Amino acid sequence: MKLRAAVVRVLALSRAGGRALRGGGLDGRDRKYFLALVRFEHEAGADKEAIMEELRLYMKEASRKNVRDVNILTSWLHGVVYEMAHTEGFAVTVDSLAKRLGHVASRKELEESLAFLKERKWLVPTGEPDRYRQNDLQFEVSNDVRRIDYQKALLRFLEIAKHRLTDDVSEREFQALTIAVPLAKVPVIKEKIREFVKELWAELDGAAPPETVVHILCCAFKVSTDPEST
Repeated sequence: MKLRAAVVRVLALSRAGGRALRGGGLDGRDRKYFLALVRFEHEAGADKEAIMEELRLYMKEASRKNVRDVNILTSWLHGVVYEMAHTEGFAVTVDSLAKRLGHVASRKELEESLAFLKERKWLVPTGEPDRYRQNDLQFEVSNDVRRIDYQKALLRFLEIAKHRLTDDVSEREFQALTIAVPLAKVPVIKEKIREFVKELWAELDGAAPPETVVHILCCAFKVSTDPEST
């Protein structure tokens, strides 16, 4: 009964538009979940299978513990090793990591990162030799310029990206947009990028047994000064 009442409430609010939904106490993932539920029940000709998959992804995201621990940002390698452990059939050892990552990381870096992830219990043993799984966590999107470690991590990925430009186009994707915008739209651009990262994670995570690790780096910055500063 509570769910049906919530659906009716969201249906009424959705007819009034997104602003009313936010004002009605629903925002972010919850708002998207209930709107998808409304589409499933009431939209003529709706793709039921696609909506069910969308609902499944929202539920999976909600089941994960949200982590604000900024220590994940202390090394660019932590996130890489964390995701390597998630690839199918991967033995999480320094030798295996070194073989798959090549020259981008030293053995010392790999040893330290793997020890860190185990100590924090972000990687937990499965019971099989050298097999670890990711704990049920979701790291929050961050953009804290005050953390020098995070700046260093981003710089390292930018350096790696520079060398990937010569990869076959089937292996990588580089896109760029330079556009004049009102200053008021800069926060909108930032928010859109954050939403894109979260939505892409939700779509890709758990879709199929993972086989490789990809880094997706989205950045937006001014290439000109503001009018009042010139």
